[in-house]
Amino acid sequence: MVMLKLFTSRFIKIFATLAIFAGTIGLVSLYLTEGIESKSSSTHDDFNTKFVQHTTPIELPDFTVDLPAGAKTLADFRGRFLIINLWATWCAPCRREMPQFENLQNILGDRADVIALSLDRGKRDKPDAFLDSLGITSLLRAHDGGQKIARQIGLFGVPTTLFINEKGQEVARLQGEAIWDGAQAQAAILGLIGK
Repeated sequence: MVMLKLFTSRFIKIFATLAIFAGTIGLVSLYLTEGIESKSSSTHDDFNTKFVQHTTPIELPDFTVDLPAGAKTLADFRGRFLIINLWATWCAPCRREMPQFENLQNILGDRADVIALSLDRGKRDKPDAFLDSLGITSLLRAHDGGQKIARQIGLFGVPTTLFINEKGQEVARLQGEAIWDGAQAQAAILGLIGK
């Protein structure tokens, strides 16, 4: 009888542990492949429903980004309209958006700079390798491995995209995934740029 209780108790503990482990593996797999974030995935052009234009421009701290050519502050970009996409390689929607941002930069030409600002921890090797694998060449590649900028701007999650005017002020923001090379995005962005 004691052996049966001991066996049953161990069996229940082992079963519970395996169930928790399997559940965790399932959630991690969902997150890394299709992504939990992808429940709001853009299958149609819903840019305007997520795009928030500020009634008054928001002053931003003069943060520093790590570019391949060296560090630059926000002030170094004064006079240029910026579209800064905060992303990470572990974010499935972020990964899907990169080719669209490349197309958007090519559409906008010299009217704006699209900056892909990776928040991957550590060094920039992993995000750079990912962008290289997609053939991304037009975007400015920035990195914030310590996620200092994310804290400075009050970031709630990725992907998030900031629209910064020539004075270095945030004039709009879009949180979540969107179709960046679609008609709605182009119309909204050209309206912000005024060109």
